Amino acid sequence: MRERKLARRQCLTGAVAASLLVPAGRKAKHCRATADGIQTPARRSRAELQKAFATIMVQALVCGSIGGLLFCPLSEGLRSLMATPAQEVLKDDMTQFTQNAFAVVLLVFGLLLGETLAMLLQRQDRLYCAIFQEVSEARSLVEQLTLLGGARQGRAAVSEWTSNSATLLDSMETYLVQDLQRLGEARILQNAGDEPDPLESLLFCTSVGVPSSVCSSVRAIRQARASRLAAAQRQFPVAHLLLIGVFGTCSLSIFLLLGAGLAGFEAAEATRPGHLLAILAPLFGLLVGVQAITAAVLRELSLPGGSQIFRAQDVVQQSLEGLLAELRQRRANLMG
Repeated sequence: MRERKLARRQCLTGAVAASLLVPAGRKAKHCRATADGIQTPARRSRAELQKAFATIMVQALVCGSIGGLLFCPLSEGLRSLMATPAQEVLKDDMTQFTQNAFAVVLLVFGLLLGETLAMLLQRQDRLYCAIFQEVSEARSLVEQLTLLGGARQGRAAVSEWTSNSATLLDSMETYLVQDLQRLGEARILQNAGDEPDPLESLLFCTSVGVPSSVCSSVRAIRQARASRLAAAQRQFPVAHLLLIGVFGTCSLSIFLLLGAGLAGFEAAEATRPGHLLAILAPLFGLLVGVQAITAAVLRELSLPGGSQIFRAQDVVQQSLEGLLAELRQRRANLMG
């Protein structure tokens, strides 16, 4: 009887080792066959990214063209509203008031924009670090659950260890698909209601009286999850972006004021080709296009999971495809 139990334990230990040593080619094939619900960056063609980039450039080009076309009429209209002394003062800029106002507005706008970009890029960095940490801890927990399920095979009936092993790995798969895959999307994940928490189910199944080694892995995953959700939240209110837009509009309006003053040197023909306003109009359109690109970058960085260019979701999906394929392969080896 003792020899029979020893042989059975060696056989089951070999099955667990086989689940850990699946060939790379077989894993890759199984990864492509089983991860049906995950869209990976490999499936997102490069043309999709090029399309998103082209959309931003087209929007900037349209905004710049509209700004260049409206520069001359707006400057002439603003000049017509000014009295003659105001036109003379603005033309010569004797008090340098316009230059000083322009410098102050650009300084405040540059500081605010720089801090905003720094905050958004730091959030992206924290988000990626949290994702990689959580995926690493999840992979470690999958290995622990596989070894734990294999160890229980030698101490329980076949139906019992099959059910326990499937429950452990099923709970882990539920967490990966329903929690980690959702990333956070700039909001706190909704409460699942009466459904049990997958990580809590793992603790109930593995810890009886005294916490097991799985408890430390679950704690590490929850800490990484908290970091991921914190990094996915909005770092500043919507009024912050509106304030940046106001300063950007003020910086552009100053160019209209300067254009109205320069038009005084050629009051009759300033808008004709080759004259002052006609030369400054393309430069004004370039400034409008650059600010349109800046606004698009701010919008993309504000959505870490759902933007078209800065997509942290692709990293999550790529990591989950391999991890889910490995989890399903281990479960198949344990069940088989």
